[in-house]
Amino acid sequence: MKLIDPADVDASWVMSKQEMDSEEISYILDDIGVELQKQNPFVDDTIDLTWFVVIVWAAISTGILVVFNPPLFLISPALVLAGLCLASIYNGYRTAPSPAFDENMEHLKHLILARLSALHAVIGKRYFQPGISLLSKGKKQIINDFFAQMLNSSEDKGPVLTYWFGLSSSDIERIDFNIGDEQVKSIQDALECHPIITASGWKISISQDSNGPRVELRNEQSDFRIDVQSTMIHSPSSIKDTSENLADALRTSLLGLEP
Repeated sequence: MKLIDPADVDASWVMSKQEMDSEEISYILDDIGVELQKQNPFVDDTIDLTWFVVIVWAAISTGILVVFNPPLFLISPALVLAGLCLASIYNGYRTAPSPAFDENMEHLKHLILARLSALHAVIGKRYFQPGISLLSKGKKQIINDFFAQMLNSSEDKGPVLTYWFGLSSSDIERIDFNIGDEQVKSIQDALECHPIITASGWKISISQDSNGPRVELRNEQSDFRIDVQSTMIHSPSSIKDTSENLADALRTSLLGLEP
């Protein structure tokens, strides 16, 4: 089991969405952490076995030296010992990062759940549906991203806002606004002076496609990469501040959508 950047898979993988609540997302991330943690005992067992062989070989070669004293055995134990030590060092170097994976998954879980919780608090009793985006190929399946759809379940019922965590290196943390042309300027006016834009490095992106206007509030300062462990680690205060800032920007956006 390993962490894969969704941007690294080819176009033959099929994307799908699965709705679930925050608690189920927490369980999934916990399960991933448990599976990663299971790899750690293998590392320890390999090292223990290597040193056991070293001790046994040293005992046998010493006994042979005492009894037979052949010249060949004067140097072979040292050569074997050196080889086994090198093998042990290499194995430790190759596998050293793996014990941190399960710890970093805790950081990732806290980061995702903090975002979802802050946004849900703003939406209140209105429609709020978290979920995961999946990529599948045969029996293989990877998580592409985490999201939360807000306000309405479809555009036919009104504006739809979708938060994306930006798990893939080809994506970025953002809120997508699926709104009408007449609401674009309202969102832009509501957010352009917000601290999340002026002080936190987020930006408003406005474009047009066949389905109408596409408005995004994008975290351009994000350095997160699923394949770089250090980017999963943020201080609790930083996560709290950013989540609250994003939630306030969402609250301001909703005011801009009101007639």
